Amino acid sequence: MGCERREVGSGSADKPKLQGYCPGMIWNIIDNRTRPYRWAHINAIIEAAWHDNSCADTDIAPDVDLENEVTYEQRECISLHDAINWANNQACPVTLYLYDLGKGAT
Repeated sequence: MGCERREVGSGSADKPKLQGYCPGMIWNIIDNRTRPYRWAHINAIIEAAWHDNSCADTDIAPDVDLENEVTYEQRECISLHDAINWANNQACPVTLYLYDLGKGAT
């Protein structure tokens, strides 16, 4: 794909900025499943990765334009494989949240 990830300095030595990133891919996965060996039917949520910038001890993701931003999307009763493919095909970097079936979704 030709994308490179390079760390460049920011205002903080422990939170470098990423430059030359590949848009539209999973940048982080938060696995909230209590049954981690269930992969056939789960719930999944995605949000733009930059939404995590205010969390403690986080890497800083760049903002994205509103046209490409994934504010919040969810899929219920999806396989882990399909959830990963769905998240990887978004227009901006996302955090993928995994939940047991029947949990985590609105």
